[in-house]
Amino acid sequence: MTTTPILPTLIPRHNAFSPPKKAVGLDAGYFTVPITESLARREVISVFDYRRPTKIKKAERLIT
Repeated sequence: MTTTPILPTLIPRHNAFSPPKKAVGLDAGYFTVPITESLARREVISVFDYRRPTKIKKAERLIT
């Protein structure tokens, strides 16, 4: 499974702007090391949505 399926789509769209934009906003699901490193190498600032921590019910904690 690849973690960077968005990059082949994102980079051409980003470069289509004249001049290219300096920042990109992405969903929290794309906050992975390969994506952030690739954007950083291209000197693009990446802004990710906030991801709420998942809550575990007390009963589920006792079972597991």
